[in-house]
Amino acid sequence: MFAEEIKLIEDKKYDEAVVKLQSFLSSDNEKIRAEVNYFLGYIHTRWDYKAKKSKLAMRYLYNNLNSSYPHPFAYVLYADVAEDANVAINYLNRGRQLFPKDPMIYMKLFQLSLDKNAVIETIQESGLNDSILLGKVISYLLSSNQWDKVHRFIFRIFNGNVLSAEDNSYLRLIEAYANLFKNTPNYQKAQMIFEELISWDIDNRFAYSHFLGLIFSYINLENYKKATELFDRIPISNIIHDFDDMLYPLGININFESIYCTIFKKITNFFNKDLLRKNKAKVLYSMYLYYPSEIYDIYRYKKSDALILSKYLKLNFNKKVATVLFNMRCHFGQFKEAYEILWDFLKNYENPNDSDIYISQIFDHVLEDDLLCIASYTIDCFQKEEFNEKMFVESIFSEMIIRMHSLNLFEHIRNISQFILISDILDSECAFECAFAYGKDNHFRSIEIYEGIIKREPNNTSCINNLGVQYEHRGNLYDALDCYEKANTLHPSEPIYNNNLKRINKLIQDELELDVSHIIDIVSIDSLEEIGYTIGFCKKIYSINDKIMRDILLRDLKECAFAIVAQQDKLASIMCGSIIEALLMYKIVENNISKYDISEISKKKNAVNYNVNDMGLNELLFVAHKEKLINTNSYHLAHYVKDYRNIVHPAKEKRIKEKINHENVLMMWSVLKRILNELLA
Repeated sequence: MFAEEIKLIEDKKYDEAVVKLQSFLSSDNEKIRAEVNYFLGYIHTRWDYKAKKSKLAMRYLYNNLNSSYPHPFAYVLYADVAEDANVAINYLNRGRQLFPKDPMIYMKLFQLSLDKNAVIETIQESGLNDSILLGKVISYLLSSNQWDKVHRFIFRIFNGNVLSAEDNSYLRLIEAYANLFKNTPNYQKAQMIFEELISWDIDNRFAYSHFLGLIFSYINLENYKKATELFDRIPISNIIHDFDDMLYPLGININFESIYCTIFKKITNFFNKDLLRKNKAKVLYSMYLYYPSEIYDIYRYKKSDALILSKYLKLNFNKKVATVLFNMRCHFGQFKEAYEILWDFLKNYENPNDSDIYISQIFDHVLEDDLLCIASYTIDCFQKEEFNEKMFVESIFSEMIIRMHSLNLFEHIRNISQFILISDILDSECAFECAFAYGKDNHFRSIEIYEGIIKREPNNTSCINNLGVQYEHRGNLYDALDCYEKANTLHPSEPIYNNNLKRINKLIQDELELDVSHIIDIVSIDSLEEIGYTIGFCKKIYSINDKIMRDILLRDLKECAFAIVAQQDKLASIMCGSIIEALLMYKIVENNISKYDISEISKKKNAVNYNVNDMGLNELLFVAHKEKLINTNSYHLAHYVKDYRNIVHPAKEKRIKEKINHENVLMMWSVLKRILNELLA
């Protein structure tokens, strides 16, 4: 009769269904009114009906239940909305009497009743074998360790239902455990079932619960050899766990915590004199206790469990054990100990990032004092241990350095980073922090790292600006100016970049004014005479007959002397060399030598008959020495001038990393005066 209304309900068109159903409430037919009240009550209990009202649901369902035509599911729905639990239970008991084979009524009664054992007895007497209902009963019996009753209800499910292979094997597992822990254990029966399950469960869906049950059976049956062999087959890992991450067949939830406590105590006592296996049993149990913390944040383990794993790890490195122990240490706030575990990975050439480890657990929470201990431990490991540096950089380095940077521990950053290649620092996530820390000490690595970052991030204004600061600290003002201009161009609204640019321009201007002032202060007749630039010295040039050459040399000699006194050392070194070269060439040509055999010092094609006008300082010195125009001492001293003169080339100065200083220039000036006196005597 209500096919249209039922279709509307199924299609979730509840408002339309309500309108149609309400038109039947005034019907003279009690059965129709009862059915309509049930449907309306049902609609008002639906979570997805926006206009639902619990009071209306109660009224409609009440009308149905107190009619001559109550609906069995109305008792369940009424129990859900009833404000008084005792009233709900009273109605469920009435429904149970009217519908003694309806499993839903029994299920709701079992859920609400405080005396669940009484309801279980009622279910037992009813003869019901609904697998879902019986599954809920078994779950309760398991949680209260009523193993004998578990055994009985399992047989009820087996006898009254067609089960899948998975459901059947799960029930068999529970049956086996019931045989272990019921009042009169049947270890042989349990052994048989566990052995069957191990053969069937090739994917280890039961997480070694059948192994542990069988080992427990073997020990109680005094079959110690098989117990030991089976125990040895269990790997040391965190794969022994409850079935919380599985869909429980038939809704039966079994928690192994108390069961495994009993089993592992038995195993530990059994291996009391076998320390290796005893320790393995302790490790497996500790890792079992740890397991739910990974997924559900349920922390069953204690510090004593961490100690068990720590002792094991000192003797046998195991990635799974190390991972569990790391997370335990972090949970207890033992960050130094957790950090040492990371090094256990590295020392065994394992990358911690390849395990279920979040290194941030340490560095997001560790306090400064512990962090300093971690830094000291790290340096000690670098100096004493063998490990893969790349793995350290990939896993630990960045997290540690960024945390240290946040606490301004720049010296400690430098102490650790000194062991890391620049290329590896640049590949890390903390290159900026390393450069910044080195910059605090004006360390050359700061410039290398900043330059490396800017090469791949040319618009990184923070690095560009900081590189300018490093140049400025080293006195490279024009390099600093270039950086500040770039940073300011990229980010003109940043006050720091603008201020730096203004400051560096003023510094350059001040330095220029200071240089000019300094030159004015130091250049005088006395200072020129002090280096030997006198009228008498200049008069020697007048012995040169070539007036043009004489005037050029007088001019260059004056400029050279002024450059020396003004401490313009690079300019002075260039002029010393060129004046000596000009004097040598003049004197050689004056001696009617236009070509000369220089094959002794040169491999040029025409070295046997080389044109004097094409000779450089080295060849001119060779000819002058051979022709006795200068003595041997002057010849060797002049080579000093030649060598330093070559440094004037910027590329060579950079390559050999040597600069001309004032002392070098004074030496070159002395050589110049010696040769001039010797040639123009």
